[in-house]
Amino acid sequence: MRKIFVLILAVMLVWALTGAAQKVVDSGKFLYQTTSKTSAKTEIAGEESFKIEELDQSRLKITSNFVAKSQDLISQFETDKLFNEAIIVDKDWKLVEYSLQSETARGKLSVSVKVEGQIAKITFQFKGTDGKEQNQVREVILEDEFVTTGIAAGQLIVIQKIIALKMKEQKRTFLALDPTNIEKPLIELTVERLSPVKIKSGAKTLEAQRASLKRADGEFSLEIFSASDGTLWGFTGESATTQLVGYRQDLFPEGFEVLK
Repeated sequence: MRKIFVLILAVMLVWALTGAAQKVVDSGKFLYQTTSKTSAKTEIAGEESFKIEELDQSRLKITSNFVAKSQDLISQFETDKLFNEAIIVDKDWKLVEYSLQSETARGKLSVSVKVEGQIAKITFQFKGTDGKEQNQVREVILEDEFVTTGIAAGQLIVIQKIIALKMKEQKRTFLALDPTNIEKPLIELTVERLSPVKIKSGAKTLEAQRASLKRADGEFSLEIFSASDGTLWGFTGESATTQLVGYRQDLFPEGFEVLK
């Protein structure tokens, strides 16, 4: 009887630990909407679903996947599933691990990062449509422990938290990690706090914190908008021909308009 009781306690403990590891802190969906500057045509480019889980008391895991909705994107990549990524951070939102998978008409990409101390070990694998493979492993010394590979809401969630919780300056240039560029994996990202703005969604108007992000290589220049606690609400950007708005559709089901 004693053995059965001990076994039950052990099973309950495992269940409790497993449940704690799977605790969902936040989840939702970012809608990517583009507008042509020439034709004024607006369309839904894609959706990025995300989930933030508490792995334990010292680590969080942010997972996301991007699904294309635009026929142009789907035709270009010959699939609607463009990428999946996972970011593990510590309690201070510093990078612990990162992984990215993408398989499209352009090839198959797999990238992983593991951080120990200030050393990030990058494993990069790419197989092109011609069958040629590129496999590289590289270690770099990190100065600022976050990832920026492009416009991805999962990464912006982490960057916004770092701005809200740790950035004391009005303007700062970080040296971030872009493991998809194995030849030059460190990139300057300039962050500047801007004045708050109003966000309109249907009949609702809310005040949002605002900051600008600019990559030194010109990959993107964005404004990001958040709640006072650092929760990312949305972002805007533009190229010579297109305007982009990305926002939490689950929080703003009636749209997302920035009032300046």
